[in-house]
This record gives sequence, structure tokens and C-alpha cells, in this order.
Amino acid sequence: MGLKRNLGLLAAVNVILNVMIGSGIFVSPQAALKYSGSIGACLCIWLVCGVISLLGALCFAELG
Repeated sequence: MGLKRNLGLLAAVNVILNVMIGSGIFVSPQAALKYSGSIGACLCIWLVCGVISLLGALCFAELG
């Protein structure tokens, strides 16, 4: 018993968008801090985006 390794168009677009959004926060930390309003909120946003980036990387690793 195992998982099927296939990816449809909608799922592929979602993976790519999530990786772009998740890793985009690390490119411009100044903007994230400016719009979040506090250091704590910015760190929470960074944590969530880091998890999204990790999940995207794991999806690409599984497909590879």
C-alpha cells in the first residue's frame, strides 16, 4: 500500500504559489516588519511562511 505519485494542474499551481509566498517573506524582511506593526507579529508571520516553505520543499522532494 502506498501513495500515488501524481500531481494535477491545480495542485501543481498551488504548490508553486505556496513556495513563492512562503519564501518571498525572506527576501524583504523590512517590508514585513513595517506592515506587521510589531516584532512579535513579524516573527509569527516568518514562522508561518517558514512552515509553508518547508511544506513546499517536501512536496518537491517527494515528487523527485
